[in-house]
Amino acid sequence: ELTNQLVTSNNSLTLTVIDASRYETTHEQFHEHIGKYLHVMFDLLVRTVVLLVLTKIDACNEAEVRSIEEHITFRVDEFLRERKASRTMRISEQTEVHGKLILTSAKTLKGVEKLVECIGEIFQQPDFVPSVERILPQSWVKGEDAVTLTADMLSPPIATVDQMSFAVCGVTEALSEDHVPHLLNYLHEVGSVFHFSRHSFLRDFV
Repeated sequence: ELTNQLVTSNNSLTLTVIDASRYETTHEQFHEHIGKYLHVMFDLLVRTVVLLVLTKIDACNEAEVRSIEEHITFRVDEFLRERKASRTMRISEQTEVHGKLILTSAKTLKGVEKLVECIGEIFQQPDFVPSVERILPQSWVKGEDAVTLTADMLSPPIATVDQMSFAVCGVTEALSEDHVPHLLNYLHEVGSVFHFSRHSFLRDFV
């Protein structure tokens, strides 16, 4: 569960990849490979899209793949009905599972084109990553350049908020230290940086 919180964020796309060669069509297997992760994402995240991918299908015969696909689809539909019945947030804010299970091979490019197509459909939604279309003040543009330059100079590219504040405020007087956390949150949302302080319990852990 820590891992899921570490690599996910609100307003994001999350791929949950299931190994067909290790999956058995039981309730316990669904929970272990998929269910427990869906619970974490639906409980902690808002406006996030989950894309389910079944890989290593070439390690199974067609009947086995079809059985696994039907089992996962049924269990996911069951999970979504349960969540809908106990919904505590508005539909526009809740996490969702996108479309059907995507089948891919671990040896060839089979299924990859469909996966790329699905990802493209998600990112073409105008309200999926609203920060991408955001019009920024010039001070933020300069601040983003400063953050990128600082990261390029560090090995490994890890910096504290104080270091970022020093770098950003050094290139633009229009951006005060109070505004730096807001800039870092924006850069976190668009994927330029991973702002650990967004998750308070990770500060000391990282």
